[in-house]
Amino acid sequence: MAVAMQYGSGGEASRLAGIGGGLKLELVWTNPNPDSSFSAQTVPMDLAGYSMVLILFRDFATNDAYGIVGTIARVGDYTALMFTAGGSNRTGRRRANVQTTGIAFEAGQYNATTHNEDGVPQAVYGIR
Repeated sequence: MAVAMQYGSGGEASRLAGIGGGLKLELVWTNPNPDSSFSAQTVPMDLAGYSMVLILFRDFATNDAYGIVGTIARVGDYTALMFTAGGSNRTGRRRANVQTTGIAFEAGQYNATTHNEDGVPQAVYGIR
């Protein structure tokens, strides 16, 4: 499931929680360098108390025109974010392996080549 959201105003979690009625979202992690390239890496975080996570991504690190998109994944599963940007023929992708001890983000891709400016993680919310 993909969720499109505006990010940055601080109200993302409350807007999504209102949709689900009983969903409880908690901010678990924010990217300390949200406008920078993001290489493949594992980000440690305690996700043991959550059934799912919402991962917000900026589809291109240095261009706000494309916006923020999100994906929801069960803890213990892989998820993938795929997107096109700006009506162009640009296709981006980043996969993530969500485990109880953290998230292993794969390299970003742009038209099937490694491009770590695509799909830069911005924040992770735990969903109870």
